[in-house]
Amino acid sequence: MNTKIKIFILSIVITGLLSSCEDNEGYYNQRPTYSGFVAFDYTNEVINFYSTSMSTVQIFNIYYSQPTEAKRDSVDRIYFMNTKILREENGNKWTLRNLNYGMYSEITITTNGKALNESGAKWAISIPNQYINELGVSLYEVERIEVGRWSIKNHINRNYDFEYSSEWEIRSDNIEKGFTIEGNGSMLSFAAPKLKLDFTIKEPLEVKFDQLYTFISTGTVNIFATDVDKNIIEETNVDILSEYSIRISHKNKTEDWDYSTFRWWF
Repeated sequence: MNTKIKIFILSIVITGLLSSCEDNEGYYNQRPTYSGFVAFDYTNEVINFYSTSMSTVQIFNIYYSQPTEAKRDSVDRIYFMNTKILREENGNKWTLRNLNYGMYSEITITTNGKALNESGAKWAISIPNQYINELGVSLYEVERIEVGRWSIKNHINRNYDFEYSSEWEIRSDNIEKGFTIEGNGSMLSFAAPKLKLDFTIKEPLEVKFDQLYTFISTGTVNIFATDVDKNIIEETNVDILSEYSIRISHKNKTEDWDYSTFRWWF
């Protein structure tokens, strides 16, 4: 669905003036939880962005932590078969350039000379968005809290639709088997009508990944969608049942939806 159309539909649905809508693929949607679905779809763009980028960062940490180049090469062959790893001369700045089925992406990681599993580790992450324009950028820091826990902070984040801020914590006992995300965030649209989405992860999101994909398997997200101009607020609760389905509760109605939480690696 076209982004501006989705923003417009969501703003109208929030006010209660429209009970159904037609998307630009031509089907008429009258499901009572549709506005909650749209709110989650936007919110999930941010959540999925962080889960995917953190999958890449944590797997790169496995590579970075290896004591020899031979062992790094082994990790490279398993996890980075479509990615070129480049290291700048200062030794602490790395760029991962990925090419999957013709889709190019890039992530730059600046370490402080410590692996993420070491005390005092703090990494800076930069992800330009090649698919839109100069508005698309994400900068943030990953800092070790203790064994198996990291915080994500000091964000500068915006995409074509929203500027957003968030607070995240990542937990994992074995990063190769996945991790959980906890936290909250707020999104404000650039375009009028102004829409604000405030979300909180009520039950930790379970993130899994393989050599190509990242996906969320379980978790619960609560969203408050606000029509800023009219100060009208609607609440949506979303249970992620699997990587293929979600359950949306909105305006005293609950429905299950087919929904894929998969995303390509960066």
